[in-house]
Amino acid sequence: MMTVCVFGKVLVAQQDTHFSLYRHHMTIFNPAVTGLEGNGFLKLSTRNQWIGEEQAPRTQAISFGTPLGTERIGLGFNVINDATFVEDQTSFFVNFSYKLQLNDSADLFLGIQAGGNTFRINASSLRTIGSDGIIGDPFLIDHGQFNPNVGVGIYIRTEKGFLSLSAPRILSTKRFMEEDGFFTTATDRVHSYISLGRQIAMSENWTITPYFMSRFVNDAPIFHSFNTNLTYDNGFDFGLEYHWGSGFGANLMIDLGSMSFGYAYTHYLNDEINQSANGSHELLLKVMLGSRKGKVGVVRQDNDIENDK
Repeated sequence: MMTVCVFGKVLVAQQDTHFSLYRHHMTIFNPAVTGLEGNGFLKLSTRNQWIGEEQAPRTQAISFGTPLGTERIGLGFNVINDATFVEDQTSFFVNFSYKLQLNDSADLFLGIQAGGNTFRINASSLRTIGSDGIIGDPFLIDHGQFNPNVGVGIYIRTEKGFLSLSAPRILSTKRFMEEDGFFTTATDRVHSYISLGRQIAMSENWTITPYFMSRFVNDAPIFHSFNTNLTYDNGFDFGLEYHWGSGFGANLMIDLGSMSFGYAYTHYLNDEINQSANGSHELLLKVMLGSRKGKVGVVRQDNDIENDK
């Protein structure tokens, strides 16, 4: 008599990593922001979650964007690598944006991106404990796959604030593998983002910017992040953030002219995570390519108005 065992595993609605400093690296989730800042920029972000926990999530992102011609067109790319336990994903997208002037104080940016995601399970690295000690399991097989995808976004920028709506990957993709009766499937669901912020002048040099982001994924809890940043002369930026029901933290950005540095720390409210981990750490580096054309930011500045006249 022969017995056939079939194992099934379904992973649905896996959520993308949240970057605390997303306001300074928005092309990660909205292609419409590409080239928005009026200068060419290279940005690098890295986030390590649950420090102290072995094989905890680690994410790195690099993006490039620059305006072209009359600065109505933006062109760039994003590369994001996300590693968790035995799973490793890398996405690459080329971004395109186009600016429309709504009136003297507001711009509308339309964006699209195209590319794909490589997915790999390093199952052979897993070890099991048997009578012969810790050994590899021959039934655990590595698997790799590539899924093409596209994304869209819109971004409205005024003198005082911004509104961002996007879906960076609008195709739901499935990963499926069958090997000797073992089945593994996972579904990447569509992520939709909305972000809104307003800049409030407190004095000639000081401004405060409250803003938030919400992320929507089918079959997963809605993620809300609320932030407030205090900025001095567009060169020093300190902020606090609260993730609804999951954590809180602080962040810092320092603008040194052609380069900017950022750091963020997140503390989680989950007691089980805090027993073995020490929160999450995030770093951001922004490098400006070319000469500065006035103040750089997510809201419309005086130099932008002059360029559109």
